[in-house]
Amino acid sequence: MIGLGSLPGLPFGSEAFAINNLDQVIGRSGWPYVTGEPFLWYPQGGMVSLYEHPNGRMYSATDINDSTCIVGYGEVFGVGAGAVRWTPAGGLELLTDDDGGGLWEAAAVNNLGQLVGRSGEGFMWDPRAGPRSLGQLFRNGSASRETVPTDINNSGEVVGICYWPNDDRRCF
Repeated sequence: MIGLGSLPGLPFGSEAFAINNLDQVIGRSGWPYVTGEPFLWYPQGGMVSLYEHPNGRMYSATDINDSTCIVGYGEVFGVGAGAVRWTPAGGLELLTDDDGGGLWEAAAVNNLGQLVGRSGEGFMWDPRAGPRSLGQLFRNGSASRETVPTDINNSGEVVGICYWPNDDRRCF
């Protein structure tokens, strides 16, 4: 085990959320559970903040793939806030639905650049095809009220949680 440290000037240490096959880690440094700055840690250079970008801010980082594509929640100035992805080549990008509206938050990304998240309902976003709804799960003739994807593999298979109106939940 290796201690990763924390970003300078931020109290309360750091939390790690995901690691890729290049040993790059993303997480949050600073106030736990509320605010703080997302970070990228890599073996050759240590921890760097992902918060400030020329065109916006990343507020949370939730996953990283082997191409160092990082997803989470953020804001692109003059465009809006919601699900974002950051790549070394493309910088910070706000992901939108088919109508140009923002998607709420990205949860996970695979090595093909496909990502999943939620925006009132679960979505999958593909770099070539754009967003699509994951739909609802049905049980005993009743539709789930909310679909929350939590991960996606390199085959495009998605897992997560569906909630019903009575707050019962089931995984998918």
